[in-house]
Amino acid sequence: MNNQQAAAPLMPFRVYLLEQDTEGFNETIFIAQAEDMAHAIEQARNAYPGCSVNWIASHGANWFLAQGQAEHVAMDEDGEWGFIIRFDVPEEVDGECELDDYSYRVEEWRGGDIVDTYDAPSYQAAREWISREHSGHCSTRYSLSALCDLWNDLSDIPVTDGGYLDQPFMFFPRGVNREEVWHWFESVNPDFKAGEAGGFIGEGHPYRQYPCSSCGTDAPSVYGCPDGAELCEACFDSAQH
Repeated sequence: MNNQQAAAPLMPFRVYLLEQDTEGFNETIFIAQAEDMAHAIEQARNAYPGCSVNWIASHGANWFLAQGQAEHVAMDEDGEWGFIIRFDVPEEVDGECELDDYSYRVEEWRGGDIVDTYDAPSYQAAREWISREHSGHCSTRYSLSALCDLWNDLSDIPVTDGGYLDQPFMFFPRGVNREEVWHWFESVNPDFKAGEAGGFIGEGHPYRQYPCSSCGTDAPSVYGCPDGAELCEACFDSAQH
């Protein structure tokens, strides 16, 4: 009897890599034949040791889009926040369709609305646009207080001895280095420093901020009003509500 376990079938994956310590934007695509996403990431890191996995695309290294397909990038479960790439093929004119007319339309969604679009000449250009816009998109979506809650959620995710996630977290797949997730937190809000956050962010932590109902800014503490509004100290003192 052959007790050897059959090898898992290999599938194509596309892994996006960002070069570290370089000025501007420089993204590399690595095509892997792997058993799963974690295996693909391992191959990519071995091939490009000076790069980090692009967390924007690492939720799923999909194959190139076909006509009529759409890819959701960093999109939440409700479909209200994130990016959507759609492959657009123009209608034929006199039985012909120019290759240059093929394009990828990218939509940025915030709170259920499309706030920006980009017509990219290639799939690569579409991904590059998302990479450039992603930090600003997330800083709009996540307040410092929301990042504190996500940081506490991350503390419950098991990691391997090498510091790699052993379970998915948000749009990061299993197998991503924990430090890459830390960099995402810092890119979303420059006031968030992973090295100063500690293992758990409680109520007394300096990162714990609360939104003011009047001015909309975050404050270390707020004052409750009889009608349910919560005001920062400046708005409360100036009777802005």
